[in-house]
Amino acid sequence: MLSRIFDSLGLAGTLVIALFLAAMIAIIILSRRQGLAERTEFREFAETRGWRFSTEKTDQVEKVLSELDPGRLWTVLHFATVQESPEPGWLFAYYSNPKRGDDTERGIGCMVETAGRRATEMISIHPRVPVLEKLVLNQVAVGGAAFQKAFIVQCRQPQIVPSFVTSRLEQVLMDHIATAGWHMLTRISQSRVLVSTTWARNSEQWEYLVRKAREVRDAIW
Repeated sequence: MLSRIFDSLGLAGTLVIALFLAAMIAIIILSRRQGLAERTEFREFAETRGWRFSTEKTDQVEKVLSELDPGRLWTVLHFATVQESPEPGWLFAYYSNPKRGDDTERGIGCMVETAGRRATEMISIHPRVPVLEKLVLNQVAVGGAAFQKAFIVQCRQPQIVPSFVTSRLEQVLMDHIATAGWHMLTRISQSRVLVSTTWARNSEQWEYLVRKAREVRDAIW
């Protein structure tokens, strides 16, 4: 049957298909090699800091992430335990997409927990993007003028936001814009903080992400 298909396509058509398949195979191989190289660097980075690295029991981290942001599906590829119980924290590589949508995101996140008061509804803070900002639901006006110009704050319970988005938190996030500058999403839910980005690709940026997660936590609690 395949020979009939190739005969009907002719030489030119067969070559096009062969080149397409070869390109797809090359992309898959390259992607796997890049993923392995990143995982190796991530493991070495974690171990030099005394953090436990693992590619197993990722479901434990995924469960916590699903509780923190139940509107998304989470797949954790590997993680490092940056804080031990009773206030655990993880730095992890992930895939994530909304439960109602196909917009898959691959990035690095750091989640830290505290024994402080709980946010009964998730608060998300992300850089303001012109035009697209008009599509964002549940926006809450909070903070100073410069902060509101730079960031969008979302929450379905606006009354709880001012007690978590403190002046110290504003400063932490404004400092990020002024220094690193790359896109970073901050989520606050229950007694947990999650900062995540699709930009962090090396050990310096991973360490920065852990530091920012702790700064956000300390600015709130």
